Amino acid sequence: MPSHRPALSEHPPNRHSISLKIVHQKECSVSSGISGQTNLLPFAVNKQLFLDFKTLLNDNGISSNLIPAKIEGLAFGLDVDYQGQVLHTLYVANDNDFLSTAIPNGSTSPVANPNMFYVVGFKDSDLPIAGTFQAQVIPLPGTAWLLVSGLLGWIGVAKKRSAL
Repeated sequence: MPSHRPALSEHPPNRHSISLKIVHQKECSVSSGISGQTNLLPFAVNKQLFLDFKTLLNDNGISSNLIPAKIEGLAFGLDVDYQGQVLHTLYVANDNDFLSTAIPNGSTSPVANPNMFYVVGFKDSDLPIAGTFQAQVIPLPGTAWLLVSGLLGWIGVAKKRSAL
């Protein structure tokens, strides 16, 4: 059964053409020893448009020249009840590289350049694949143990340094 993964892509030269696509992973157990475009073509990964982020932002009043240049964070969140329907959430974030101001395309005046966080709601029917969306869940015990062991390591290093 193929799995479906989101992939964010920017299409040069227009840095504001941003789309989120569903990538269909294929099983390829005979991949070694294959070379050449013609021979590799049957193993190419298919993708379908899931979200045109630029269009979504434009449709919600954000002009293209104010769309962040570096969309770097994607995370699926909890489902929410919005106006009587259940929506899955996708959190999208940018990185401002610690620059408090930036000059948008087509301008000479700097504008505020904060880190931006967007939340997009979508239904199963919005996906270009059949079936239902189910976000991966990271079990709390595993992540809690990782956090605790990291903190204990830092405490140990701090005690060792203070003893010197």
